Amino acid sequence: MKNNKLYIAIGFILFLTSLGCKEVIEDKTYKEEYSTLYSFLENNPDYSHYKMIVDAALINSSNQSMANIYRSFNSHPGGSRYTLFLPNNNALDNYFKGLGTSLDAFLAKPIDCWNLTTHHLINKRYYSKDFPNGELRDTSLNGAGHVIQYISGSEGVTYLLDETASVLQKDLDQSNGVIHIINKVLTPFSYTSCDWLSGNKDYSIFVESLKITGLYSTLQKTNTKLYPFTMFVEADSIFSKKGIKSVENLIALISPNNKNYNEFDNPLYQFVAFHVISGRRIYLADMVEGKTSYETFASYPLSILLEGGVSESEKYFAGVGINKGKTVFDTIISSNSDTTYIDYVSIYRAQSNKPTLSGVLHFTNHVMEVNSVLSPSLKYFFFTEDLALNNAGYKKEIGVAYVFKEHELNLFKFGGDLQSIQYYRSDNPNVENAWGDDYIYFSGNFIISYTTSKIVSGDYTLSFQMDMNKSYGLIDVFVDGTKVGGTFNLDSQNPTSTTNPYVLFDIGKVHLEGYTTHKVTLQAITPGLIYWDYIRFTPFK
Repeated sequence: MKNNKLYIAIGFILFLTSLGCKEVIEDKTYKEEYSTLYSFLENNPDYSHYKMIVDAALINSSNQSMANIYRSFNSHPGGSRYTLFLPNNNALDNYFKGLGTSLDAFLAKPIDCWNLTTHHLINKRYYSKDFPNGELRDTSLNGAGHVIQYISGSEGVTYLLDETASVLQKDLDQSNGVIHIINKVLTPFSYTSCDWLSGNKDYSIFVESLKITGLYSTLQKTNTKLYPFTMFVEADSIFSKKGIKSVENLIALISPNNKNYNEFDNPLYQFVAFHVISGRRIYLADMVEGKTSYETFASYPLSILLEGGVSESEKYFAGVGINKGKTVFDTIISSNSDTTYIDYVSIYRAQSNKPTLSGVLHFTNHVMEVNSVLSPSLKYFFFTEDLALNNAGYKKEIGVAYVFKEHELNLFKFGGDLQSIQYYRSDNPNVENAWGDDYIYFSGNFIISYTTSKIVSGDYTLSFQMDMNKSYGLIDVFVDGTKVGGTFNLDSQNPTSTTNPYVLFDIGKVHLEGYTTHKVTLQAITPGLIYWDYIRFTPFK
């Protein structure tokens, strides 16, 4: 590389374009012509308050009004396609009443109007069938994230948005987006995970443990490598089942002879840190089928078994088994004398998936002890573990390139003669077959190294998933400097499906020592082109 400097373009593209496909817009007319988001507001008096706010929304430094955005339509696939979570007049009246103001007073503040209308507009078309039970991948126009939760009732599943607003009417298709009617105004999350726990007396033991170990202040900071994070928490009632009535009881059980609670090796510190998966928001929808280990802030990974091997009899809990096999909590004997051992910690479905400013909270049904017995489990690496890629994946604009200097990608190192490296995220999951609808593309006579998070020691098969309609060339693969398998000919791999160009292929077997990070390196033997979806380590005996 010249001057050892590499500028990496990270951008969002619509994958339909690369396939040469066109999206067909069905003629779902409300009138004789296509309705836009704005014309829907014009023609429906139940949303007149929101239309007035759209009309008043301006930013002094911008030449574009919010009304123009709501009117915008681009016939190019993916152009100006939005999701509008639309509060009705009653919802807005209640919102202003809670603020102690009025609609007229609010309209006199154009920047506040801009913030409200950008917060309710997502920069991608999401029909209800596309709602995740977790965080929407795309942000609203103000850059904020949103969380969907499934609520089951006698009339079926309803959707709760940001733990605040219920979807009253869904999938109102417009030419430039889709509208879902909601019963409350959405506001950005203003509290961190620690703030929320502190404000709820049911979690006093866990909160006191966070403070004693110093992790409370650490987790309050949003500029550390921990952020964002996923936290598993026990309520006081769960501790009580184990005879723990106070933080003093917990200390007596876990760290009776070591009072240096804020030191990393202290047992209490390890206990609390084991509850934190750093650097990732993991909602139920993000958990991968099978057994997966997640890197915690402690010395040991957290093992989660999803569905398979988890008792179906526990209908009150999500199909999640944490630390399966460490402790037997209950024994169930069926009518035919079959015995089922509940040897795992699970999480409450209804309470979990709690979004906060700093991450997501899940609540467990048993005390989650540190599991120091490490066993290999399936590990995926989707590259968005790199914070720069993760943040770029959540940028609100579509079709915009984001340029990074090499040092800004902390998990990647580059060498050789690189022609280009880009990160792509599709705007259409129905067309893009990559996991997470995103992938890394690079070309040239390259050397690229990716540092994984910690992996439990053991024997694994190393596999890559790539788009084999586009990847070509000869590559050598190394793990921690040791070559894995032979020289790999990407031209020899052909998709097994005419609709899915991605192929998961085995590179070779590796033995990993210790619970530590590892460096996976691809070196081009001939100039090539790579569309790389993910890395997978699969344990074998």
